[in-house]
Amino acid sequence: MANLTSVEKWFVKNNADVASSTLEGNYKLQKLLYYSQAMSLAVDNRPLFDEDFKGWEKGPVVSKAHYDYKVNRIAENNNEKDYEQTLADLSGEEEKVLSIVNFVYGTESAQDLIDQTHKEKPWNDLKEEALQRKNPIITKDSIKEFYQPLKEVYDSYKTQDLSHMKTRFINGNCFVFDSKETDIQSDDEVQLWDFGTQVQGDKFFVYKDESDLIVV
Repeated sequence: MANLTSVEKWFVKNNADVASSTLEGNYKLQKLLYYSQAMSLAVDNRPLFDEDFKGWEKGPVVSKAHYDYKVNRIAENNNEKDYEQTLADLSGEEEKVLSIVNFVYGTESAQDLIDQTHKEKPWNDLKEEALQRKNPIITKDSIKEFYQPLKEVYDSYKTQDLSHMKTRFINGNCFVFDSKETDIQSDDEVQLWDFGTQVQGDKFFVYKDESDLIVV
């Protein structure tokens, strides 16, 4: 089982929003922790870390992680030496879960992730208490039961090296590409900007077929 602080530090290093040391960064960290816990329970039948989530008004929150971010300023105090220790503390399987969660959910805004968890059963079943700020515990069993479909998400990405996957936010859209295979040049950015005149607020995968830029 992973140490919660190590998981927090991994996301600080690998997600720019989490590293921002803002209120939005704090809530985004909470939701990435939540989906990481859910994926671990679905895939391995065990929690990624021991701490429980509570139903806050802003969705599932781990109190300790919230304190680490707000008071201990973990996003500001995570140096390379700390990160080396973080990697040493995490197993390969644990880091794979974090990489997949960061790839799938990491480009969403904190508010979008809050809204998503509000619609999902583990928090929604406790909505009344959460909105009254009673901070009820969201049990690991309820998380495990609801998020079984995350097994399929994990299986879809488990053999892929996601370390080369990059994102660009251009004219209201998020574009994801494999930096080893696709080099986004200035002309490509102009094309992607024009793409945003037709649709905004979506996430797309980008690759090149010879010299042609393909957006899917």
